[in-house]
Amino acid sequence: MMNIQKTLTFVLAGLLLASPAAAQETAVRKDFMSALATAEASGPVMQADSEALRSYRLYPYLQAARLIWRVQNAGDSASDTAVERFLSEYPDLPVSRELRRVWLNNLAARGEWRALLQRYQTDSDDQGLVCHRYQALIETGA
Repeated sequence: MMNIQKTLTFVLAGLLLASPAAAQETAVRKDFMSALATAEASGPVMQADSEALRSYRLYPYLQAARLIWRVQNAGDSASDTAVERFLSEYPDLPVSRELRRVWLNNLAARGEWRALLQRYQTDSDDQGLVCHRYQALIETGA
């Protein structure tokens, strides 16, 4: 009896994997992983993402990876605006915390003390950011 259940499980799993929806999910996952590797290595790409990729449930993680690269390599006011928009749209994603940390460190490196103070969250446990906050307070006379 147990072998039949195992066989049925494998057959059903095979049917599900062979379905067009599963094949499309696999293709989108592959595209996502490729785009994520590219984003982490060299930032945003010039071509537009496919509709399937933009609809993929992990797409915000790709967006965050691109923003992290952008902030680390070309931190400027346009990057600041893009990061603020992302953090406003996805405040509770785990990747948002990393993006915020990278961004605040970049603001400190650029000497954007007022911007850092406006966006700093007092619950930060990152000691480097705590130091940047104190430096910002000193620099702004606060």
